[in-house]
Amino acid sequence: MDKELPVSAWPEWKIIEKIGEGSFGKVYKAQRTERGKSFYSAIKIINIPGSQSELNSVRSETGDEQSTRQYFQNLVVECMQVRTTARRIIRRKTSLIVPNT
Repeated sequence: MDKELPVSAWPEWKIIEKIGEGSFGKVYKAQRTERGKSFYSAIKIINIPGSQSELNSVRSETGDEQSTRQYFQNLVVECMQVRTTARRIIRRKTSLIVPNT
């Protein structure tokens, strides 16, 4: 289990534990409480680029910052489309892309 859990991008959901990890990112169990009743969901966090070396490699191929950013934006969109059609996913309620700064 992660010692430090990420903060959810959705304020009503609190990430409470890591439940899995794969090639596309980490999956966390999240909880929200409404009127004294707890609800649970999974939040998948995907880091693109996955590492500084991946970023450096793409930068060297694309040649400029705008092309590098566009490459990774396209990758995010493609990744979301693939994950949406996976049979293991029961339902995806919402997605949010939060750029690292």
